[in-house]
Amino acid sequence: ILVDDPVAYFPLEELLGETTAKDASPGGFDGEFVYDASNAGPVPGVPGIGTNAVSFLGGTEPGFIRIPFRPELNPVAADGVSGGPFSAECWAQPLSHAGSGTYRVALAMFGPFGSGVYGNASGWNFYQHSPDGSGSYWILNMRPPVFLQAVSVPIVLLEWHHLAVTFDGTTVTFYINGEARGTSAAPGYLANNVADGQIGAGQNTGQAPFEGSVDEVAFYG
Repeated sequence: ILVDDPVAYFPLEELLGETTAKDASPGGFDGEFVYDASNAGPVPGVPGIGTNAVSFLGGTEPGFIRIPFRPELNPVAADGVSGGPFSAECWAQPLSHAGSGTYRVALAMFGPFGSGVYGNASGWNFYQHSPDGSGSYWILNMRPPVFLQAVSVPIVLLEWHHLAVTFDGTTVTFYINGEARGTSAAPGYLANNVADGQIGAGQNTGQAPFEGSVDEVAFYG
């Protein structure tokens, strides 16, 4: 990953009890472990893609990793509002399909719902969606207006899935395990409006936190 010159790279090799999610890129944009009320999760040091990963427990008061807002991670176009080109990737290993109609957020770079141009929120995120509780698939959501659903690629529980997004300033493409699973024009896409990103949750999205493990999170310009 470092050979590809990421803007930020979180290998998530931390061990139990650590509070900083180190950015291994030269940018040094470290994240922060935010533990739940009982300090049970998130759980670093679980088996991952390389060595370790971080497990997230879901629940109503979830633990997660906060990625402090940086304009480099949320690039904007010349107008200062529209999203600029970027790519991002992570690995995710779901533990369950969740309940009927549930969306679980593995990675979110998502601004809050607000007013004016940001009334419909902004940014992007990777969801796991379970329509009826018996199965699930991945979704890339970019606000507004893109919602790419990989319905034809059912999630296999306890297996690792590679998720990636590329946006060239005009067109967005969603990849799962190295294959393009959806592409769309995104003329109204807005950059995340000074909100923190999250690994393993997505409080600004209004959806559920992730239940499973995440590893090797990287962002590119």
